[in-house]
Amino acid sequence: TITENATNHTATATLTPPASTVYNGTAVVGGSFSYGTDWISGPADSFSYANNVNAGTATVTCNVNGYAVSANYTISKAAHPTAPSSVGKTDETLAGKNDGAITGVNSDMEYSANGTSYTSVIGNRVTNLAPGTYYVRYKGDNNNQESPAKTVTIGGGRMIKITFKAEGSSNIVREVRYGETLTDVPQVPVREGYTQTAPYWSSNNFSNITSDMTVRAVYIKDGATETIKPTETTKPTETLKPTETLKPTETVKPTETTKVTETVAVTETLAPTEKVTEKVTSTVAPSVTDEIKDTDSSSDTSVVGGADGQDINVNVDLSGCGSSIIGGGALIAVAIASVVILKKKED
Repeated sequence: TITENATNHTATATLTPPASTVYNGTAVVGGSFSYGTDWISGPADSFSYANNVNAGTATVTCNVNGYAVSANYTISKAAHPTAPSSVGKTDETLAGKNDGAITGVNSDMEYSANGTSYTSVIGNRVTNLAPGTYYVRYKGDNNNQESPAKTVTIGGGRMIKITFKAEGSSNIVREVRYGETLTDVPQVPVREGYTQTAPYWSSNNFSNITSDMTVRAVYIKDGATETIKPTETTKPTETLKPTETLKPTETVKPTETTKVTETVAVTETLAPTEKVTEKVTSTVAPSVTDEIKDTDSSSDTSVVGGADGQDINVNVDLSGCGSSIIGGGALIAVAIASVVILKKKED
């Protein structure tokens, strides 16, 4: 309100700023200046504004005949009309692993686990989240409010299973959360005939478990050193008998050969008094009757001999040419082919 003082005269005028408005990216102007008819001076000279574009407090000033009056007004932040529509989620895989995720986000958004305290999003995915409810909204700034939040719920993962299998017994299953240690380890079921050595599980490490496990009972048969592992089938498996020790294999003596084929090649130089000059093959066999057959199928040779001093008769038929040699003390067979001597086994 401006008060004009003059001699015996008082008048007032009022400045009304623009109505409070919402940010829209353009300058906000307006307002009015009102005064009565009792004013001696003329109407207002001009209006001026400050900080009237962005959200916050703006100012309008009116100048009236050297008098200045100002008034403030508010430009509110613009509301974001809708929540993000692209937001999704990925559930936790294993209980306690905390590997859930919020998907479909960007750097214009923020998320919260309680709806009050928000964290800015980096990238297009928020990872390593525990199961639960999360709130995702567009971030606010100097001229815009935060958007309504979209709610996403990350489901919890399944428990990790440790399965204990024993031959002839039902499976025993224990469950733990990711990274936990199993403390409730079951006893190995007893089997008849496998009690001298205590049965045990194939693994005894149950700390920091991060995946499913299958553990099998190991049994050792009484009186044996053989380890019998259970089979995968659900039908009972027959008890294995200890392996019998095989007797050493007997060595088989070679079969005696009743006939021995022997090739004898003797080159003998005949004495000067002998009439025969060819190279011959000779065999002396006292007291043994020898039968000689030429390897050449075209000849037929027979020899009958005895000890020294006895006559030896040799008949040789070579390709139709016959000859007879009579001598004593040695057997001489004249032949071009090799002579094979077949010795008879002595009784």
